[in-house]
Amino acid sequence: MSSKPDTSMVDTELLQLSQFVLEDAGYRVFQTVSDGYPHLLAEDQDNIVALGTVLRVEDLFIVEPLISQTFGVRLSTNSMTSKKWDCYAIILSGTKAEPGLTEALFELAYDLSQVRKIVRVGVEATTAAVTRSLSAVLPLPEIKNLSVLSTGPLEALISRLVADGLSPDQTQDALQSFQSQSGTPISDTESYSDRPEEFDDDTGGRSDD
Repeated sequence: MSSKPDTSMVDTELLQLSQFVLEDAGYRVFQTVSDGYPHLLAEDQDNIVALGTVLRVEDLFIVEPLISQTFGVRLSTNSMTSKKWDCYAIILSGTKAEPGLTEALFELAYDLSQVRKIVRVGVEATTAAVTRSLSAVLPLPEIKNLSVLSTGPLEALISRLVADGLSPDQTQDALQSFQSQSGTPISDTESYSDRPEEFDDDTGGRSDD
């Protein structure tokens, strides 16, 4: 295993999807290369995000210092000094972690010596999966005409589906159709089996929601 970051470590498909999701959410996204490792730097009115992807979970530990150090250069520029920014170092991998790496991943995510860190492994290469993985830095989608729908479990289900990356309009149409055809209450449950493992400093531990 190489001890230095390089292009062979990058999950190109996840990187491209991440750029699409961030740009769609209103971020200005820049492709950059540091020490031979391609990654993204993104900004909106509140956050700065440095995002990298890796094919192998083991390589998270190699690229993390490089991703985290990106902020030192960016925040030192004149254009960034007049505003308070939330900085996030995000690393995604499509591979699931071996049991022996779980503790090390927690330690990596909870090291707050530089910036907030979000680590996601087992991320599928789909827009919805990447949107879920980046939800901490994305604005909540606006749902139109929510008042026509019932509150409680149904509203919670709508919010969950939209947060998972589904279209708000399509979600409303489907649930309104369901309501018109059935008087059976919607169970406030969901399946977690296909979700990525999440390690970040804001959840208090492993998160599956």
